[in-house]
Amino acid sequence: IGKFKQQWKETQAKKVSKSIDPFTLAERLDRQEIIPQEEAAGIVKQADKVLRREPNLIQLDTLAKDSSVTVVGDIHGQYYDLRNLIHLGGEPGKGKNKTTYLFLGDYIDRGDWGCEVLLFLLALKVKYPAHVWLLRGNH
Repeated sequence: IGKFKQQWKETQAKKVSKSIDPFTLAERLDRQEIIPQEEAAGIVKQADKVLRREPNLIQLDTLAKDSSVTVVGDIHGQYYDLRNLIHLGGEPGKGKNKTTYLFLGDYIDRGDWGCEVLLFLLALKVKYPAHVWLLRGNH
Protein backbone atom coordinates (compact mmCIF):
# COMPACT_ATOMS: atom_id res chain seq x y z
CA ILE A 1 0.00 0.00 0.00
CA GLY A 2 2.87 2.40 0.76
CA LYS A 3 4.18 2.53 -2.82
CA PHE A 4 0.67 2.86 -4.24
CA LYS A 5 -0.13 5.62 -1.76
CA GLN A 6 2.96 7.63 -2.72
CA GLN A 7 2.25 7.24 -6.44
CA TRP A 8 -1.36 8.25 -5.88
CA LYS A 9 -0.34 11.38 -3.94
CA GLU A 10 2.10 12.42 -6.67
CA THR A 11 -0.53 11.89 -9.36
CA GLN A 12 -3.13 13.87 -7.43
CA ALA A 13 -0.75 16.76 -6.80
CA LYS A 14 -0.24 17.13 -10.56
CA LYS A 15 -3.99 17.08 -11.25
CA VAL A 16 -5.07 19.64 -8.69
CA SER A 17 -7.07 22.42 -10.24
CA LYS A 18 -5.71 25.87 -9.58
CA SER A 19 -9.00 27.46 -10.57
CA ILE A 20 -10.78 26.73 -7.28
CA ASP A 21 -9.55 28.60 -4.25
CA PRO A 22 -11.57 27.34 -1.28
CA PHE A 23 -10.64 30.31 0.88
CA THR A 24 -11.75 32.87 -1.71
CA LEU A 25 -14.98 30.91 -2.01
CA ALA A 26 -15.29 30.90 1.79
CA GLU A 27 -14.86 34.68 1.95
CA ARG A 28 -17.72 35.02 -0.52
CA LEU A 29 -19.85 32.59 1.47
CA ASP A 30 -19.00 34.48 4.67
CA ARG A 31 -20.47 37.60 3.03
CA GLN A 32 -23.49 35.48 2.09
CA GLU A 33 -22.96 36.06 -1.61
CA ILE A 34 -25.06 33.97 -3.91
CA ILE A 35 -22.83 31.54 -5.78
CA PRO A 36 -24.02 31.18 -9.39
CA GLN A 37 -25.42 27.76 -10.26
CA GLU A 38 -22.80 27.26 -12.99
CA GLU A 39 -19.97 27.93 -10.54
CA ALA A 40 -21.40 25.59 -7.90
CA ALA A 41 -21.89 22.89 -10.54
CA GLY A 42 -18.28 23.38 -11.67
CA ILE A 43 -17.01 22.78 -8.14
CA VAL A 44 -19.13 19.64 -7.86
CA LYS A 45 -17.90 18.36 -11.24
CA GLN A 46 -14.24 18.93 -10.37
CA ALA A 47 -14.69 17.27 -6.99
CA ASP A 48 -16.43 14.35 -8.68
CA LYS A 49 -13.35 13.79 -10.85
CA VAL A 50 -11.07 13.82 -7.80
CA LEU A 51 -13.30 11.57 -5.71
CA ARG A 52 -13.76 9.01 -8.49
CA ARG A 53 -9.98 8.52 -8.69
CA GLU A 54 -9.65 7.75 -4.99
CA PRO A 55 -9.20 4.22 -3.70
CA ASN A 56 -11.97 2.63 -1.62
CA LEU A 57 -9.60 2.04 1.27
CA ILE A 58 -7.34 4.79 2.54
CA GLN A 59 -4.55 4.71 5.09
CA LEU A 60 -3.63 8.03 6.64
CA ASP A 61 -0.03 8.32 7.76
CA THR A 62 -0.14 9.49 11.37
CA LEU A 63 3.34 8.26 12.24
CA ALA A 64 5.35 10.94 10.47
CA LYS A 65 6.76 13.58 12.82
CA ASP A 66 5.77 16.47 10.61
CA SER A 67 2.14 15.54 10.01
CA SER A 68 -1.10 15.32 11.93
CA VAL A 69 -4.63 14.15 11.25
CA THR A 70 -7.61 16.14 12.46
CA VAL A 71 -10.72 13.98 12.63
CA VAL A 72 -13.93 15.95 12.21
CA GLY A 73 -17.28 14.46 13.20
CA ASP A 74 -20.75 15.49 12.12
CA ILE A 75 -20.98 19.02 10.75
CA HIS A 76 -24.75 19.02 10.12
CA GLY A 77 -24.74 22.21 8.04
CA GLN A 78 -22.90 24.33 10.61
CA TYR A 79 -20.83 26.33 8.12
CA TYR A 80 -19.37 28.85 10.54
CA ASP A 81 -18.28 26.09 12.93
CA LEU A 82 -16.53 24.41 9.99
CA ARG A 83 -14.81 27.67 9.05
CA ASN A 84 -13.67 28.14 12.63
CA LEU A 85 -12.33 24.59 12.76
CA ILE A 86 -10.27 25.10 9.60
CA HIS A 87 -9.07 28.46 10.90
CA LEU A 88 -7.89 26.87 14.16
CA GLY A 89 -6.48 23.72 12.54
CA GLY A 90 -4.78 25.47 9.65
CA GLU A 91 -4.78 25.17 5.91
CA PRO A 92 -4.67 21.52 4.80
CA GLY A 93 -1.14 20.29 4.17
CA LYS A 94 0.44 23.54 5.36
CA GLY A 95 2.15 24.72 8.53
CA LYS A 96 4.45 22.87 10.86
CA ASN A 97 2.03 19.94 11.33
CA LYS A 98 0.97 19.61 7.68
CA THR A 99 -2.56 18.92 8.84
CA THR A 100 -4.67 16.34 7.07
CA TYR A 101 -8.42 16.49 7.67
CA LEU A 102 -10.60 13.40 7.86
CA PHE A 103 -14.29 14.33 7.70
CA LEU A 104 -16.54 11.54 8.93
CA GLY A 105 -19.68 12.54 7.07
CA ASP A 106 -23.05 14.04 8.00
CA TYR A 107 -22.19 17.29 6.26
CA ILE A 108 -25.72 18.55 5.73
CA ASP A 109 -29.07 18.39 7.53
CA ARG A 110 -30.25 20.26 10.61
CA GLY A 111 -28.15 23.41 10.07
CA ASP A 112 -29.11 26.20 7.71
CA TRP A 113 -25.87 26.18 5.71
CA GLY A 114 -25.75 22.71 4.14
CA CYS A 115 -25.00 23.93 0.60
CA GLU A 116 -22.25 26.23 1.84
CA VAL A 117 -20.71 23.42 3.90
CA LEU A 118 -20.70 21.01 0.99
CA LEU A 119 -19.34 23.53 -1.53
CA PHE A 120 -16.54 24.56 0.83
CA LEU A 121 -15.61 20.94 1.59
CA LEU A 122 -15.63 20.01 -2.10
CA ALA A 123 -13.48 23.02 -2.94
CA LEU A 124 -11.03 21.98 -0.20
CA LYS A 125 -10.98 18.45 -1.64
CA VAL A 126 -10.21 19.71 -5.15
CA LYS A 127 -7.42 21.99 -3.94
CA TYR A 128 -5.90 19.56 -1.37
CA PRO A 129 -6.81 16.03 -2.51
CA ALA A 130 -4.13 14.33 -0.39
CA HIS A 131 -4.95 16.33 2.76
CA VAL A 132 -8.76 16.40 2.79
CA TRP A 133 -10.67 13.12 3.04
CA LEU A 134 -14.43 12.94 2.90
CA LEU A 135 -16.16 9.84 4.20
CA ARG A 136 -19.77 9.15 3.43
CA GLY A 137 -21.53 9.28 6.79
CA ASN A 138 -25.27 8.64 6.56
CA HIS A 139 -26.33 11.86 4.78
